[in-house]
Amino acid sequence: MRVLRPLALSAVFVLSGAVAEAKVLSASCSNIHGLRMDDTGSKVETDKDGLTNTTWAYSWEVGSNEATLILQSTRGTSPVTERAFAHMLPGGKVSFISMLSGATWVHTLYTTNRKLLVTQHTGAGSNTDRLSGKMMIGDCQIHVS
Repeated sequence: MRVLRPLALSAVFVLSGAVAEAKVLSASCSNIHGLRMDDTGSKVETDKDGLTNTTWAYSWEVGSNEATLILQSTRGTSPVTERAFAHMLPGGKVSFISMLSGATWVHTLYTTNRKLLVTQHTGAGSNTDRLSGKMMIGDCQIHVS
């Protein structure tokens, strides 16, 4: 299926009650990489981080406040499926907020340039009161049907 950027954008912006049929935004994002930050107690350390051989997939009925997120690894492990709160932002962006492995994740799809920005917010190991998290980007294929 060919991705048509104008079609995806126009469908994402149709959020009024006049929509005759539900539009579903589907996205598959890979090449997810970025930084990890951890508070060691004396300073905040940063390292490169990424999800190697992993795809993050999204399914959202445009206009609803709930979406499905699927984390799939090519290493033969079962996919992890999460429900997320969905929020439409101006300019063709949609954010998803989920809880995964004791952390809060915010995923934002930028539909115009087909990019993903993901942040993870958690505590550092047993020191859950200390800052720890990730900020990563990825490349996406986005479809609206």
